[in-house]
Amino acid sequence: MNGEIEVAAEEQDAAVRICEWCGEGVDVKAGSKCASCREARYCSKTCQQSDWPTHKIQCAKHQGNAAFRQENWQRAVEYYRKGILAGERLLVHPLSTEGMSRGVGRREEKSEKMRTSASREEYLHELETEWTKSVNDQLSVLLSNISQASLNQMEWEGAVHSAEEALNLDKTNKKAMWRLREARLAVCHNKYGPTLGTHRLVEK
Repeated sequence: MNGEIEVAAEEQDAAVRICEWCGEGVDVKAGSKCASCREARYCSKTCQQSDWPTHKIQCAKHQGNAAFRQENWQRAVEYYRKGILAGERLLVHPLSTEGMSRGVGRREEKSEKMRTSASREEYLHELETEWTKSVNDQLSVLLSNISQASLNQMEWEGAVHSAEEALNLDKTNKKAMWRLREARLAVCHNKYGPTLGTHRLVEK
């Protein structure tokens, strides 16, 4: 086994087709599809263009997953790193309120929370926090997938580094936890031999 990679829900259920931006149903024949990943669907070009800043992460992930399934580890890592770069840019240059709202699955603003300046400020802070966590979680998945690709290539130190980075962003990423353990064990085995390496891992 080459290890499993994170697979998005839309990859698991191809029958569900909704616009990634507005959430409306998409006519498969009339709607738009991302030309790069061939996964994301949109009801119009306008929605596709509006979603592009956030879709860059998932787009790279889809392409990386496709390369991974073909066991083209280097190519997969290249795509995953493109997604990471796109995510890092988003964190430095946040989207508009509407963009963040749709990016975390809130298709409509909660107007009752926008009536006063105090409630608006509270809502925007809550939204920004949720948005930042959403991006970091996506980056954690990409880093975890890079760790698995490194394991498949027996690049143990790289696998450790990527898994550690993934856990720094999302401490609940269970696949990153397992990959980190497997990579550290491989590093110890490589340095000290199977038996002694295992003892050193436990002590650490």
